[in-house]
Amino acid sequence: MVLNRIAGSVVEGQRGLHPTYVFPFKDKRLERMHTTSWKNAWKNAKLPCDGSFTKGPHNLKHTFGRRLRAAGVAFETRKVLLHHTTGDITTHYSSAELQELIDAVNCICTMESGVSLTVLKRANAG
Repeated sequence: MVLNRIAGSVVEGQRGLHPTYVFPFKDKRLERMHTTSWKNAWKNAKLPCDGSFTKGPHNLKHTFGRRLRAAGVAFETRKVLLHHTTGDITTHYSSAELQELIDAVNCICTMESGVSLTVLKRANAG
């Protein structure tokens, strides 16, 4: 997992709080992400709650991808960071260097606030 400096500092802040888990809940590991705690955190972050979108953790992946693109990160590097594969043999033999990935995730830390959370809308039922 490649973390930018902000995410890395959050993880470092958790180090030593539990002998095994980074983000334990009641001294146990989290089994799922889309829980009441997740939903409460979504509300506390003042994200839209009108029900016209999908509020799940997958939105974070969309936001990450959009921010990488807005920062000018190359398509192939974005694919690696988003864990998308195509089975392309050229990519297989010329995989991204770790420093390239670290630089890419750190470049979104310094972006202007013009890039916002991507909210996935649900299709209309009728």
